[in-house]
Amino acid sequence: MGLFSSSANYSTTEHSLSSEEIRALVGQGHIPSLTPEQESLVEEVIREQRHGDGKISLQGIYEALSKLKHAGKISETDRAGVMQVFKHHFNK
Repeated sequence: MGLFSSSANYSTTEHSLSSEEIRALVGQGHIPSLTPEQESLVEEVIREQRHGDGKISLQGIYEALSKLKHAGKISETDRAGVMQVFKHHFNK
């Protein structure tokens, strides 16, 4: 899987993900390319993408981040960095 991946390459298996987990994974400088403002945007869009039961898949995260990328709010590098963090978290 290259840097420019499509959502077809990401799992549709859903995982529980709390707001606190999202904040811990995205914030605190875990993705060096994100500014604090971008971290907040990423956290918000991922929280909104979750289902009512608090579950989300890697594909769902990718789709949420793609909205921000297409709006010019984050870069491809930002999206790839966030995806790496969540892939690692879900594969623990």
